[in-house]
Amino acid sequence: MVDAFVSVAFNWLLAAPDEDGSLVAGVEEEYEKLIDTLGKIQGVLLTADERQVIESVWSGRLRTIIHEIDDVVDEWSAAAIGRSKSVGVGTSPSPLNRRKVSNSRRLKSPSLTLGPFTIKIRDIQQQLAQFTNSIEFSSISRKVGKNERLPTTFVMDVSEVRGREMEQDRILKKLLCESNFPVNSDLYIISIVGMVGIGKTTLAQLIYNHPEVKAHFDERIWVCASENLSDPIRDFRATVDPITRIAGKKFLLVLDDVRTYDKEKLEQLKVSLLYAGKGSRILVTTQKQSVAMKMGAAWILTLGELSEGHCWELFSQTAFSGKSLPEKAQNQLKEISMKIADKCKGVPLAAKILGNVMMSFNIREWKSVLGSDEVWQELIEQHLFPSIWWIYSSLPPPLKLCLSYCAIFPKGYTFERSTLTKLWMSQWHLISPWETITMEMETTARNYFDELAMHSFFQDFERDPDDGGIISCKMHDLMHDFVRFVAKNECRAMEVNNNEKEVIIAPSFRKVFHASFTCLPTINLIDPFWISNANYLRTLLLISKDNLGIATALPTILDRLPNVRALELSNNRFIEQIPEELGKLVHLRYLDLSNNGRLRVLPESLCRLFHLQTLRLSRCRLLRELPRGMGKLVNLRHLEVGGTNLRSFPKGIRNLTSLRTLTEFIVSWDDVDGCKLQDLKNLNSLEGSLSITGLGDVWDAREAEEAALMNKEHLRHLELSFWGEKQDLKEMKSVAEALEPHQNLKSLGIHDYIDPEFPNYIASLTHLTRLQLSRCIDCLHLPPLGRLPVLESLEISRMDSLKSIGLEFLATDQHHHQESFPKLKQLIFSELGKWEKWEVQDQEQHDDMPSMMPRLGLLIVNGCPKLEELPNQLFQEAPLQELRIYASPILRRGYQRGGNHWNAISHIPIIEVCENDKQMLVHYKSYYFQYGDYCEKSQNSAKLRGQPHSGRVTESSLML
Repeated sequence: MVDAFVSVAFNWLLAAPDEDGSLVAGVEEEYEKLIDTLGKIQGVLLTADERQVIESVWSGRLRTIIHEIDDVVDEWSAAAIGRSKSVGVGTSPSPLNRRKVSNSRRLKSPSLTLGPFTIKIRDIQQQLAQFTNSIEFSSISRKVGKNERLPTTFVMDVSEVRGREMEQDRILKKLLCESNFPVNSDLYIISIVGMVGIGKTTLAQLIYNHPEVKAHFDERIWVCASENLSDPIRDFRATVDPITRIAGKKFLLVLDDVRTYDKEKLEQLKVSLLYAGKGSRILVTTQKQSVAMKMGAAWILTLGELSEGHCWELFSQTAFSGKSLPEKAQNQLKEISMKIADKCKGVPLAAKILGNVMMSFNIREWKSVLGSDEVWQELIEQHLFPSIWWIYSSLPPPLKLCLSYCAIFPKGYTFERSTLTKLWMSQWHLISPWETITMEMETTARNYFDELAMHSFFQDFERDPDDGGIISCKMHDLMHDFVRFVAKNECRAMEVNNNEKEVIIAPSFRKVFHASFTCLPTINLIDPFWISNANYLRTLLLISKDNLGIATALPTILDRLPNVRALELSNNRFIEQIPEELGKLVHLRYLDLSNNGRLRVLPESLCRLFHLQTLRLSRCRLLRELPRGMGKLVNLRHLEVGGTNLRSFPKGIRNLTSLRTLTEFIVSWDDVDGCKLQDLKNLNSLEGSLSITGLGDVWDAREAEEAALMNKEHLRHLELSFWGEKQDLKEMKSVAEALEPHQNLKSLGIHDYIDPEFPNYIASLTHLTRLQLSRCIDCLHLPPLGRLPVLESLEISRMDSLKSIGLEFLATDQHHHQESFPKLKQLIFSELGKWEKWEVQDQEQHDDMPSMMPRLGLLIVNGCPKLEELPNQLFQEAPLQELRIYASPILRRGYQRGGNHWNAISHIPIIEVCENDKQMLVHYKSYYFQYGDYCEKSQNSAKLRGQPHSGRVTESSLML
């Protein structure tokens, strides 16, 4: 991994944040030597045997020097920010967005001659010069010939395959069914995707040799891409004469272990297959989902792990092959083998290889594999990692660093994508010579994450139901072992889950650069961080819940972390204040203080952290104010404050034009030093979610106009709360109209709005998918929401003056035959105490009226005691799957079994009619919008107690 460090460091040095050259004045010669020396080292490492470099003793020494370069670059940048602030200049540009500047621009203005930077640059140059002249460096082995990638397949007898029957059947249906062939498609491609060794090739072999496949296809061709790395398509064309062999014939082509996508070569393949018969298929196996997608796969099967039982069967049939042992020894080995097979974590390649290796082991050796982590690690390094190595070696240097950084998390840890990408940003892992000058740091980090996910390094994805994006994931245990191997002592995760009261960190742990600690609340970590070697730490994640020892030692911990870039001190109820020592962490970019329920005070010294990019304060429930100097944090990009008790924001927030995340903005009405609505004006890079509270105290629409929400095109979720200490009813409508958001908005919440009419723009937000209107107590009518073309979820609650919902709500037009609510899937009415009628056009009177809510699947009516009836047209046209009525006595009598309207709803699979709203509170906490940095999604049918049965009504309805 050190080669990746050197490459990235070289680019950082070329992009050093010193455009006028004043910070290197007086050390021009040393500076140029530093670049030259680092370039020579980079050249040697690029041609070296990478595995030898990773396993070498001197790699740690070189990494330490590289980190010192990182420190110097950081100190240059801090000095540049300090200098620019002293003359009133804004944000210092990020090194990520810089490019090499000419020497004439670098070497000017000798303002810091012979200062601390001079000494550090010379010292680093001397260390590098000594290193390049050392015996260790001169003995680096060079690569011999091409860097060939080992095949990751293991050919096995198909009779030995275990646990793939379901996947086999699914693929056979896709291959053999003629109706699957898409119209106007050149090729029908099916792809099997999965991590290395998961059994993709074996499954493809099963399919290829299946009797039904042999009978169905006239020709079958197998091309192993991993053995034809130069050009598997050319190899196919040389093997297959398209005119004589496949002309008019239905064929199956298997492209096994495809590792790269080449559009030109795919087009060549299409030309070769022009003469193929209808119903021909291509089956592709690949580790990269991106390859499958780019090749135009019509259907992708992501292959998962084997079950524990199947994995053991695969392991044991090889490990016990030819063994003749006494029954007692057999039973003993069986017990051990089941535990060893469990270590393979469902990966067939691991089970098969380790079974072969351990076939000749005696019982003592078997026990050593099971009982020693070191023996197990050595075994998989020798026999399994070579199959994974080619994936890692093909990654560009920044991705290698990002991947190795994941070793900081414990095995089986679920990490959020947003957290991991922000941690990458806090280090120097994102710089790359291939990035464009306008590339956002967050975009680069997300691209890197997606690329690693496409390489199957991550698994068990939780996805956003709205856009399908990854929210969180895990890393397979074997992949985690490999990442720890390449990271060596660079990144470590320590877990202490026993009952020891005191833990002393092992010496081998004391020179890591990125560390996480997980331990029980009762465990006291003795001198783990504030020892002298703690100055190596760049990342420290204390993911130990409610640890009193950490809270007590916090001043000492902060005092001994001079170079830390990322610090997590979350989930600790014993932390009530952050000491002033925080201001010493001048390199800090990521600070997570979230979920510290008793945290009340942040030090003003926090505002000296000029490099800070991410500040997470979500769910610090007792935190009432932010430091007054927040406006100095000119590089702050993510400020998460949801779930706090903040009463106002300091005025300097308006200077934070780098902000991408601002979860909540509080409008101040009585604090002269607090934020006003117009302070949002220049924060046009905001993205994601924003909640604005205190709008009831905005009395001038011009102030709302200056907030310029229309210019914030990257915002996707917006909440507007019109609660205020001195609500101005006369101006509320004009203020609300002036807060019109950009058309890109996906979800909107309006709360505590008390004008009789809603702002006009609501019905014109054509990209809106979620809408919540609550506590709008004076509103008499609903806006024409039926015309919103992609609205999927709508909640209307606590509107005390609403008596009737009529045709204006549906926004129907019988002349243009426009559907009303064409995409609506979920509709909730709650606590509408005066609502009496819901009127729609009668279908019998107007047969040509457009349809109403044709995709509605869930309807909830809660706390509507005066509502008499639901529209029959709703039950005739909407494909309702669930109807739930709570605390609405008139409706309850009419829609319960045997009621006057039972026949109209009896076809609905899930019906729940309850006297009170307890079930509503249990099942539907309908928060559609983000509060802080998280979003509680609507808990729909996936967690419902009620299940359909012969009476089509849930058991909970029997409580009536």
